[in-house]
Amino acid sequence: MTDRKFHSPKLGYWLNQRQLKFCLHQKKSGDFSRAGGEYQTLKDVEIQPGQSYFWTEIWLHKQENLEPMNPAIYWKRKSRGKGPKAPSYILRNLDEKEEVLSCYRSGWGIETMFKDCKSGGYHLKDTRASTERLMALVLLITLAYVIATRQGDKVRQRGCQK
Repeated sequence: MTDRKFHSPKLGYWLNQRQLKFCLHQKKSGDFSRAGGEYQTLKDVEIQPGQSYFWTEIWLHKQENLEPMNPAIYWKRKSRGKGPKAPSYILRNLDEKEEVLSCYRSGWGIETMFKDCKSGGYHLKDTRASTERLMALVLLITLAYVIATRQGDKVRQRGCQK
């Protein structure tokens, strides 16, 4: 799974040529075509929370001359009134739906950590630190993150998160 900034079908094609497994976020404005039909944008696919589509052999981006790919659209079901406000668009070469969803879910932990490190608490973007100092900060952040995560797991196991 990749950060949202790596959404290129060209990257998917490159990874696939090297026989590397991947799940890449895609922009909802991406074009696709089924079996030589007309192109449409991913965001125009009608989908509701709790639904998903896992297609194979789909042509992406009419401007590019790439071989067919395997996109997916996944909108997590709401739980206790909470859930994502929009579906996720994924390009993958994994075959099993559960393998794709597992890979996709694991990526959210990375997204959360990146946000925490960049702007959500640790503010690494604002440090303007030298390379040595930045490495020391990353080490401290890693330790703090591990400790906070373990503490959160303990609180959740005790059932006292409220």
